[in-house]
Amino acid sequence: MPRYRFEVTNDDTIYEDTEGEAYPSDEAALRRAERLVVELSRENAELLGCTLTVVEEAGTTIGEFTIQPTQQLLQ
Repeated sequence: MPRYRFEVTNDDTIYEDTEGEAYPSDEAALRRAERLVVELSRENAELLGCTLTVVEEAGTTIGEFTIQPTQQLLQ
């Protein structure tokens, strides 16, 4: 299975997953990135406005996501 890195950046790299994670396809890695963006937006306010980039093992960027505040449901 191919390996994918997840990087969080603003003007500088804040976090880079140097080992990468194995996923069966680009689509599976992108779905994980979407879930990761939601998790990061809830847990790390300092990352809001940063970009999460998904890079496959050959170095090709397959997706970029902006970390934005999640919508809270009104009760």
